[in-house]
Amino acid sequence: RRRRELAKLRGIAAIVLLVTLTLACSQGGLIPTTEAGEEPKTPVELTEITITTVLPYPHDANINRGVPGVTVTCLEGCEGQQTEVTDSQGEVTFIGNAPLTVRVEKQEYISVERQVSDGSQVAMGNEWPPETREALRQLGLTDIVESGELLLIWGDEEYLRAPGHGGEYACPTIIVRNWRGRKSMLHTLVHELMHAWQGRNSTRPPCNTKEGWYASESGQAWIAATEKDLREVGPIPGFDDDQSYGRPLSEVPQENQAAFYADWYTGTSGGHGTVTTDEFYRLAPNRSRYLEDRLGPPPR
Repeated sequence: RRRRELAKLRGIAAIVLLVTLTLACSQGGLIPTTEAGEEPKTPVELTEITITTVLPYPHDANINRGVPGVTVTCLEGCEGQQTEVTDSQGEVTFIGNAPLTVRVEKQEYISVERQVSDGSQVAMGNEWPPETREALRQLGLTDIVESGELLLIWGDEEYLRAPGHGGEYACPTIIVRNWRGRKSMLHTLVHELMHAWQGRNSTRPPCNTKEGWYASESGQAWIAATEKDLREVGPIPGFDDDQSYGRPLSEVPQENQAAFYADWYTGTSGGHGTVTTDEFYRLAPNRSRYLEDRLGPPPR
C-alpha cells in the first residue's frame, strides 16, 4: 500500500513539472535562473560616445577650438579600458555606456579627469610658466588655477590678431598671444593675472573687472592712490600719459593697475615708457605702497 502511495505521489509531481515547462515554453522559453529575490538581468546595450577636447576660448570664438593629438583614456564606463587620440577637430569616440570617466593628457597642457556623456566638451588649458608662480601666490590665485577655475591659453595664434593686442582676460581664461618673444609674453600674462585678481575682488565676482571693481574697496583705494600720486608727484612720464586706451592711462583705473603691477612685478617696461621697479617707488609712492601693503614686495 505504501509503495502504491509513493508511486502515486511521484506521478503527480511529474505531471506538475510537465505542465510548468509547457507553460514556460509557450511564453517564450524557460524561466531564467536568478538568485533568490533578484530580477532577471537584461543585457546592457553598448553605444558610441563621442567627446571633444577644446581650448577654453570664448564660446562665440569663430575658430576651431578642438585640440588635436590629445591622449584620452576611458577609465570607467567603457568596454575595457580604451585609449584614443583626438583628431584634427579634437574628437574621439568610445564604445560604452554614459556617463564615462575619462582622462585627457597632452604635453604642455594640464591633464584633466572628468565624467562625460555623448557630445561633451572637455576644456584643457596650457601649463602655467614657472616664472608666474610668485605672481599667482601674491594675487591669491594659486587655488583657482589648481582647481581649473582659471585657465591659460599660452601662445595663441588664432584669436588675438589686432595690432598691439597681446593678451586678454576672457573670464575664466587668460589668453596670451604668441608674439614679441617669451619675455614680452610673460609680462602680458602678469598684466592679465592682475585683471583676474580685480575680478575676484570686485562687487560682481569673478569676471567684472570694470564697474564691479571700481565700486569695490580695492578699486576705490587704487583710484585714490593714483590721484594722490598725480597731485603730489605728477604723472609718470611715458606711463600715466600713455594714450594706448584712447585716453591717458591714469584715467583707465583697471588698466593702470594691471600695467603698473606687470612693470612693478617684472622690473621691466611693458611698452609704457621705460620705468623700472625702483623708479616706481619714487615716481608713484602711493601706488607702490598699495601693492606692497596688499601683496608684499616684488620678487627680486
